[in-house]
Formats: sequence, C-alpha cells, structure tokens
Amino acid sequence: MLDLETVFDDDRAPTQCISYSGSLPRFNTPGDLPADWRCEFEERAAIREYDGGQAREHAEAEAFTEILERMRNTEGGRRK
Repeated sequence: MLDLETVFDDDRAPTQCISYSGSLPRFNTPGDLPADWRCEFEERAAIREYDGGQAREHAEAEAFTEILERMRNTEGGRRK
C-alpha cells in the first residue's frame, strides 16, 4: 500500500517490511496483514471477483487463504 505521508514528507522514513522469525503471527482478517501482503491480497481478491466471476465474499475468503499459505511458504513470511 502506498504511504502518501512518506511520499509528501521528505523527513519521514519509509515504512519497512515486517520480517518474522519462527512462526507467523496470527492473522484473523486481511486488515491484520502487513502492508505488502495486504496489497497482494487485494489484488488476488479483485482478480477472483472480476475475472473469475466469484462473489466478493467468496473471492476475499479464497484470496486470504491463498495469501496465508504463500506467507507460510516464504522465508518466515518475508517477501523475496
């Protein structure tokens, strides 16, 4: 997700990606996801809804499950 305050405020340091060691924290909703994974979730849900013709709730549920699985399969949830 784009941090507009960082874009327009040169003195503010950019937000860093969260890295995890060991097991992933529990994510109950897409809003709990780190920003980079949240962006990925939103993209996957939109593709499932608009291109796949799924109902929004179904598309979001499947996208959330997919993202959690992808996070588990990466190095401790970190983006490569």
